[in-house]
Amino acid sequence: MISSPPPLLPAADRSLQRALQVARIDGWGVAGFSALCGLAALVQAQWTALGWCALAGGCGLLELHGRRRLRQSRPVGTVWLVNSQCLLLAVIWAYLWSRWQHFDPDAFWAQMPELARVKLNNDMRAAGLDPDYDRPALLLLMNQLVCVVAAAVSLLYQGGLGIYYAVKARLPAA
Repeated sequence: MISSPPPLLPAADRSLQRALQVARIDGWGVAGFSALCGLAALVQAQWTALGWCALAGGCGLLELHGRRRLRQSRPVGTVWLVNSQCLLLAVIWAYLWSRWQHFDPDAFWAQMPELARVKLNNDMRAAGLDPDYDRPALLLLMNQLVCVVAAAVSLLYQGGLGIYYAVKARLPAA
């Protein structure tokens, strides 16, 4: 007996399935990575970092909750998915703002490996800069650039994923 292949799903169902798959991967990725970072923060007794990790991990769990709701054919799941991305973006931006405001160039310099410190000092001298005088401003500028780039990338990724969920994670009309 030759069986025919199953009928193709409507385009809306395929879009929903892809969105559910993305939500599963992203939700577990955010929750898992946050848990690992939180474990590292716990081991080092970095309580503030542990708090940021917990907030980000919670956003991943919210995304998984939204996915579960959609799989149960509950349209509110899309709201959970979109809101999880907005909340994660807010957490990332708040963290970056905190890093921007509370950056300590001297503490950062003390944590750098010796080889990197020697290289940076030599490069600064070669550029005609005084390492002791100009280093704090250079490190501060580097921190600010990293914060701005991370904020822009998170806006593109989390914002794009939120829009993707809003458009693609819709239940087909009955």
